[in-house]
Amino acid sequence: MRQPPPPTPQMLAIAACLKDLRLPPLPAEQALTHAVAAALDQGGIGYVREFSADRLAGAPTGCRFDFFCDGIVLELKRKATPVTRKQLQRYLTCTGVAGLILIAEKTVDLQSLSRTVNRPCLCCSIRRNWGITV
Repeated sequence: MRQPPPPTPQMLAIAACLKDLRLPPLPAEQALTHAVAAALDQGGIGYVREFSADRLAGAPTGCRFDFFCDGIVLELKRKATPVTRKQLQRYLTCTGVAGLILIAEKTVDLQSLSRTVNRPCLCCSIRRNWGITV
């Protein structure tokens, strides 16, 4: 079985910015969005919020990334569901997407997805007040 592609240096830099996030359990998604934006700003990571994937070649209609950081999609989910995987796979098929970071309440195994689309994926999970673990 082939290994999933490793995270890019840019993905690791983004994850490093997120590791110090401190949020209460079950934050509202809007609070999580603001906290992620603040962490990226503080880390000097450029991004576009609510990026319409329609601007990318080969993108399925109607895809909107929570954050787009120069080829890296950041998707925020309080609770990941089976539908989440399908959504992320659609995002990863877009030309111009180099990788994906899922920020979720609980860890989600993205290795099989990463192997399927041959693009690196990371999951950063919020663990109560302990911040994000990668």
